[in-house]
Amino acid sequence: MQPPCSDIKDILRAELGMPDALVHLSRLPETPHELIAVLDQPGMAPEDLIAYYKPMVQVMIRGNKGQYANTYATAQNIRNLLHGYGATEVNSTWYIGIWATSDILPLGYDGLDRPVFSLNFLIHRSEMEGT
Repeated sequence: MQPPCSDIKDILRAELGMPDALVHLSRLPETPHELIAVLDQPGMAPEDLIAYYKPMVQVMIRGNKGQYANTYATAQNIRNLLHGYGATEVNSTWYIGIWATSDILPLGYDGLDRPVFSLNFLIHRSEMEGT
């Protein structure tokens, strides 16, 4: 089973048609200006005796300077896509469901005056039979 952030990155790339260079794992690099980063977060304890896991991920969205509204709209698209997503296989892992745990959180601006937003998601997933 891959880290949750890796699977979520693949979902975002496939569903939003984003190039690999714009979706990063576990960090916000300085470039490009517009990007999405998916970070693993501590989730809930796994179920006893079965391979049923409840991790969380944080999705950070950064936009170009002066593009607050467009960056917020990207965050809305991601929330609308991932909230309620599930009942599907991603990279040999069964995703039962993905749910937003809060609304879009504005984080302010980075050192280059680019707007940054954050979303957090709870995931329920399980290993596929035979993997």
